[in-house]
Amino acid sequence: MKKKIMIVLLALLAIACNKNQNAVKKLEGKWNVAKMLISEEGKGSVNIIALGTAVEYNFTKCELSTNEYCDLTVTTENQGISDVLTGVFKVVDKGTTLVQILPDTSSTTTSIEIVELKSKTASFKQVDGTSTIEIDLEKI
Repeated sequence: MKKKIMIVLLALLAIACNKNQNAVKKLEGKWNVAKMLISEEGKGSVNIIALGTAVEYNFTKCELSTNEYCDLTVTTENQGISDVLTGVFKVVDKGTTLVQILPDTSSTTTSIEIVELKSKTASFKQVDGTSTIEIDLEKI
């Protein structure tokens, strides 16, 4: 009986890891941010992409089984000024959460809900206290 339970637990762990790795494979490559909607409770929302800011995510190819985190670059351009942030990411919770660490966050992790992840489009949502950021990406 103990062997059967152990086999079932190992199978469940393998399935969860596969969903995380499948999400990492779908994310691999360059993505343009089509919409980045930032809203504060009671203050409405602003789409910073519509205001002229361009944002690009570059998720590098990697295997989560080999690396705890994969490399990530976020490039932002606004009024001719570019800013490049390098950090790391991983996918957890059976492919439903993106965890990232960027240098401007003092090496603390940020968890972002993966609302939808397809081969050419993705949607993320991050809730932080009273503010919410919704991001729609399109693969380049």
